[in-house]
Amino acid sequence: MTEVVAVKTRVIFTRKEVQKQTDSGIILSNPNQEQNPLGYVHSIGDKVDIEGLVVGDAISVNWQSVGMLEHNSTKYYIVDQNNINAIIR
Repeated sequence: MTEVVAVKTRVIFTRKEVQKQTDSGIILSNPNQEQNPLGYVHSIGDKVDIEGLVVGDAISVNWQSVGMLEHNSTKYYIVDQNNINAIIR
């Protein structure tokens, strides 16, 4: 099985989809970035120098600088370390 691995100063992360449920029980999925602006670190490149950043951390990023890759039906987002605004713990 293949995996997605960050290189150099890049961080790869995923997002948890926000789901809303109607009164009748229908689940609406809305991956709107404003509703769920956080990413969850999947892989850290070997040149990233953000002290304390570990896989699984929640991060806030500059979404205008994020790339997206879909692999094995999972959406991965790629950002340079300079576009990570905060680590949320």
